Amino acid sequence: MKISKKTLYTAMLLGTLTLHTDAAESDKKIIKIEKATTISQPNVQKTEIYNTLKLIDDAQLKIKNFQAKIRITRTESFTESKTSRKADFLYVPGKRPQFACNFTSQIIDGRKIDLSEQYIFDGDYLIEKHTKERLFKKRRVTPYLPKDKAHLYENPLAAGDGPFPVPFGQSAKHMMRLFDVTIIKSSAKNDPRKNKNFIHIQLKPKKHHRISYTQLDFWYNKKTKVPIKAHAVDDNDNATIVEFGKSTIDQPFDAKRLSTALPKDQTDWFIDVQTNPRGKATPKPAAKK
Repeated sequence: MKISKKTLYTAMLLGTLTLHTDAAESDKKIIKIEKATTISQPNVQKTEIYNTLKLIDDAQLKIKNFQAKIRITRTESFTESKTSRKADFLYVPGKRPQFACNFTSQIIDGRKIDLSEQYIFDGDYLIEKHTKERLFKKRRVTPYLPKDKAHLYENPLAAGDGPFPVPFGQSAKHMMRLFDVTIIKSSAKNDPRKNKNFIHIQLKPKKHHRISYTQLDFWYNKKTKVPIKAHAVDDNDNATIVEFGKSTIDQPFDAKRLSTALPKDQTDWFIDVQTNPRGKATPKPAAKK
């Protein structure tokens, strides 16, 4: 299984800090929000947009970590099939941000399947690990920079690189350079979250910034500036919704959750490592006993 750019691009945005236990009710709320945002009339100056983005970025950099239960729902435009996955999510801000996402279950057409699937980013390398299938993929997603050029590092997650859209680590200048940014101000009476409780940012990639998404929408808690929800539409009109449920800020966690090391026992594993961000993968066949 190859990590395609679309696979790496598809799956992460923002939801609600209240864990949705009822999938049907959650979907109704999402539909209401989407209707509300489409009739919004954004009229915000660039200065206000920049200041809002900077406010979010500055607030997120002050936290040590963010952990949450998330649900990622993807709808295929052609078949209208829907896949929903639940995961434990960890994000650590910083100059080289890190995240870990451990998928525990998946629902396809009403059928639940247990998962043991991980995506981990350590600031340079992204891994995809499927324990049941004994598959491990690791690739570098950032260029090599000498020490005197370290300040040129740019968070690839903020530009749309990643296993799902990550609503963290977006510097204001970086985002405004890559996207046409709009702050959506909803006036819809049926908006269940009301505009006073969240900040809604809409991103559309500029012509020079080529990614698989045609539109990204991020919702942030107005008080804490942590993500609530995300909604992405790719160039094939497939939609991905990421909802953030029960969450914590600055709570202890096991550092092993962020490890991108190869499995200690590689017996029967298929290992694929790419150390050059522009090079080809170097697959390693599964080791036999």
